[in-house]
Amino acid sequence: MAFEFKKGTGREDVLLITRPDGSTETVVCPKQGIIPHEMVHYAVESVLNRNGFLAKVVQGEVPGYTMSPSDEAESVERLVEAMQADGWSGWTTDPAAILDMYAVSCDARASKPLPLHVGEIAEIREFILTLTAQWSEVGPGQSLKLPGW
Repeated sequence: MAFEFKKGTGREDVLLITRPDGSTETVVCPKQGIIPHEMVHYAVESVLNRNGFLAKVVQGEVPGYTMSPSDEAESVERLVEAMQADGWSGWTTDPAAILDMYAVSCDARASKPLPLHVGEIAEIREFILTLTAQWSEVGPGQSLKLPGW
């Protein structure tokens, strides 16, 4: 299993997911000014060992807005959104404030928050910063290959 993020020349990047059985899935990643949304998923799901969007695709689901419901995946999505907000703020938000933002987002969407602590948020951010540095070295048309879990 592997994840390959390819930097596009226009408004989109692409993620190619290779599943353990060798089948592949392509996910279009609209550019957002920071690393791709799915790369934030990669960081969150990797650090927390939780099943979110990427885990569902690896398990065989077709990516889209109508994927099978999962409480854990919904909670992971809320955390990815909170981490993205941190990114858009320059990756400087206090981890406790990120946890608060996460709780508000979960409450607004009736998602049960994952039991998290400040240290896990800091660990996710550090991994995202590592991915951000690696992604900045990738030129248009080139790829960043990341291992599966």
